[in-house]
Amino acid sequence: MVNRTIVIDGSSLVSVFTHSTWPKGEIEGDGDGRVIWNTVRAVTKMVHQLEPMNVVICGDHGSRETRVRREILSRYKAHREHKPKHERERQRFLKFCRRFLPVRILYKEGYEADDLIAYITKMDVEKERQVVVVSKDRDLLQLQQMYPNYVNCYDPTGKGFMEVPHSDVDFVWLKALTGDTSDNIPSVTGEKTALQLLRGEYKQSLKEYLTSGVTRSEKLPRIQVFKRNMRLVKLLGQGALLEPLEFEDHPAEYAFDGHTLKRALQVFAEDPDSPENDAMARTWDAFMGRRIMKGSSQGVIDWEQRRKDRQRNQAAG
Repeated sequence: MVNRTIVIDGSSLVSVFTHSTWPKGEIEGDGDGRVIWNTVRAVTKMVHQLEPMNVVICGDHGSRETRVRREILSRYKAHREHKPKHERERQRFLKFCRRFLPVRILYKEGYEADDLIAYITKMDVEKERQVVVVSKDRDLLQLQQMYPNYVNCYDPTGKGFMEVPHSDVDFVWLKALTGDTSDNIPSVTGEKTALQLLRGEYKQSLKEYLTSGVTRSEKLPRIQVFKRNMRLVKLLGQGALLEPLEFEDHPAEYAFDGHTLKRALQVFAEDPDSPENDAMARTWDAFMGRRIMKGSSQGVIDWEQRRKDRQRNQAAG
């Protein structure tokens, strides 16, 4: 059996199926459960195809996940429209997974899901596990470039496994030079010049270029913008910032019941009698079977009591 972990950007995945579930103009939905069912089906399909030993779903912690980067650049992602109903769909999905699926749910206040994905990926690669990162976020391709023998990135929008663009240059350095309009990160220079600089084909060296002028948009020294952008685009989980990290934890070592999952899926399915509900429950039964064969236990753990004990200890300390 291949020791493989699927690490899922839960916020990104729910966003994909929110948009695919609801017609244009009704995109925020009404919380009837179809988004949950479609998202769980997508996760289940990946588990069936890839036969992982572990599944980890990382999520953003409400609207405060950008705090760390906004301390570096105040307008980071400031232009993105906040959609409360999207946020509620994400919370409902994570709650469903925590209650019914044998997966690990991870989030931490102040950090984005992709930072947590980087942290988990780093930990699993060190244990020589294969990792499939599931997200539409291209920033995560830096992990594939860092660990080419262990990590593959998968786009759930239908594009499948992704390749690192311009793989002959460092992904993070290229991103720091070109910026990211989707995250409101200004550029130092355009992609053509950036590629020439990184390949040593420009009339100046990278160091000479960065120390010899200002950026067009901000009129700031290029070197200053470049160093700032490096801090913004590099995933925090690669460094020591998140270590050690305590998660809201729900590992795949609890008493899983496929019949209970099937009944929960029927509540949200458009067709409660659909054979897909039973097929999904069987997939997760097989997943737990692989874990048992590997030697992982199914000990029943009272997570609510653990949470109360932790809060009591923190208050006493």
